[in-house]
Amino acid sequence: MTPAAVVAELGLITDYGRIAQQFPFKANVFVSIPELRRKLVEKVKAGGITVLSGGPGAGKSWELTDLMKRLRAQKVVVAAHYCYLEPGDPLVQSRITLNAFYGNLIAEIIDAVPELREHNQTRYAAGHASCRRCSMHRSDETRATAGCNC
Repeated sequence: MTPAAVVAELGLITDYGRIAQQFPFKANVFVSIPELRRKLVEKVKAGGITVLSGGPGAGKSWELTDLMKRLRAQKVVVAAHYCYLEPGDPLVQSRITLNAFYGNLIAEIIDAVPELREHNQTRYAAGHASCRRCSMHRSDETRATAGCNC
């Protein structure tokens, strides 16, 4: 029996440890913060890691969700992970783990750039090394940004 057959027979999920996330963004009530948006766009263009912090209700998730939507419309590869979605979220304890963080980022990058699948073995969970492997094999033409909203 092959490994693929075992996975199929057992019904194992091989999505890098991704967990469902759908941030409740409401475009009709969203108010962008132009200065914050300008700085975020500058940071994304510069590359590297950007940390956006602020108190609960400051608008971090809303601003980042709208920015991701706009970047994806420009064909920029964007991967995100939400540590918090809304009160009563049944996955809140799973959402704050590194496995979920890396699983969501890797799965979203591979969804956006399917050719990366050949360099990244399907896994049941993922970590830092998996994330680095994923980013190492992207082409120079593929711009990518990843973020975590915790």
